[in-house]
Order: sequence, then C-alpha cells, then structure tokens
Amino acid sequence: MAEGNRKPQQASRRRPAHWFQITDEALKAGIRLTAQEESLTTLTRWLQLETWTPTQAVQLVNGIDPQGVDIPSEYIVLLDMSVQPANIDAVHYARRLLQVWNAQVYAPVRMRPSEWVEWFKSKGVDTEWLADVPTMPPVESTAGNVDTTPLALPDKTKNRDAIDPIIEDIVKGGVDPNDTAAMWNAIVDRANAGVPPLLAAFEGKVKYQTARGDKYLTRAAVRKRLQRRR
Repeated sequence: MAEGNRKPQQASRRRPAHWFQITDEALKAGIRLTAQEESLTTLTRWLQLETWTPTQAVQLVNGIDPQGVDIPSEYIVLLDMSVQPANIDAVHYARRLLQVWNAQVYAPVRMRPSEWVEWFKSKGVDTEWLADVPTMPPVESTAGNVDTTPLALPDKTKNRDAIDPIIEDIVKGGVDPNDTAAMWNAIVDRANAGVPPLLAAFEGKVKYQTARGDKYLTRAAVRKRLQRRR
C-alpha cells in the first residue's frame, strides 16, 4: 500500500490493526477466522506483558510499535501496521513524554499498562491507542513488579540509577546491606530470573538496562554502592 494511503487511515482510526486479516478470496472459499484470531491486534503482545518500560509506554500511547530499547531515529512501525519516517509528530510527542517522565524525582523503571494509562490521562494525553488496556485494581507488588510508591532514598542520591531500587528492594527482603556477598548473590538471582531492569548474569557481571543503553554491574561496584549507603 502506498504511503499516501496510510496516513488518512492512521489519522481516522487511531486503533491497533487486527493481526490476522482475511482476504476476499479466502472469504469466498469459506475460510473464517476463529474468535481468538479475530481478537488479536498489534497491541495484544504488549498487553501480555505484566509491565512496560517508560520507553515502551510513551511509544505505545502515541501509536508506535516499539522495536527496540530506544525510540527509533529513522523509521517507525505504527500499531496500524504502517511504516513512517521517524520525524512525524508521534515520535516528537513520545520523546517529550519521556522527558517529562524522566524529570520526576521518583520514577519507577516499569509500571503496569493500566497504571501507564492513568498517568497519561493525568497529563492530558490522548489514550485512544490504548483503549484495549484493561482497568485493573491495585495489587501488591511482587519481585517481577515495580512498586510505584516512592522508595526511601539513601542519604546520598547524587549517583542514583536503575540499580538503587533493586538494592533497596533486596534490603527490604531481609538481606544485610553490609553483606556484599549476599547482596551480589541476590542481584545475580534476579538477573537470572529476568527481573527488570536486570537482563542477564555472566562471567562475574550483571547486565542491566538503562535509558541510555545497556550497562554492566560487577561485585566490586556493588560493594562501593553499599559503602555509599552507610
């Protein structure tokens, strides 16, 4: 389909496209989609995730199907399955929203889709692209969920980053903040379990995700972090 035919569709519907689309020829042949297939859209796989990162959320609310860790700089794929250059308004709005989010003092690294919808609404953002996100009652946070209530900050917050909330949560779970070995083992366990923003543990390092790309944590770095907390 020519690009000129895509823009009016996106502007008029602002809804995720159905993942399975059946042709007229298939209909004439008596082929039908199941109810489950008809319900699947380009947003479905994102609704199957328990939480979204800020980068994912600001793109989805602007109708962009996230393709990686960062907001694309060349071309984007919209939830209506069209491909657009990365200089359209949706990208500018997504980047602006991410700036607003990161400017907060207490900014969770992940939230549930329903929580993102509420936050977007509080900022006056059109959430039509996320109309299929179910409203969910508050639940107690688990290891795989990020608590959206502000965490107690350590005395020194100058170097606070994505790892600090992980350490604080581990301390809340009963690990002695003076025991570097126990803290490191707990972080490695979470990395192996894929608890955000931790990605993997290997060769004495833990890989984790940040807004500026992936970084690596070592046991020595954990020891220094714990020393700063004292």
